[in-house]
Amino acid sequence: RTNHDHDKETSADVDAVRGLGDIAIMLSKAELPEDVASMARRIGRSVDVIALVESAAGLANLSGILTAPG
Repeated sequence: RTNHDHDKETSADVDAVRGLGDIAIMLSKAELPEDVASMARRIGRSVDVIALVESAAGLANLSGILTAPG
């Protein structure tokens, strides 16, 4: 479980899991489709991103979050 890219601790989280085998990333506080796509890019390969929508902004962008690459 990690926060989206706006969190300064995210880099350490991504570095810790990048070399692992088959994984899924639980992404908290997802508000934009770009949050999901960006996390998948940072991992550097195809990975399942489980987006946790925890705000009105995330709910308003739900359709885009659900169809974002990653």
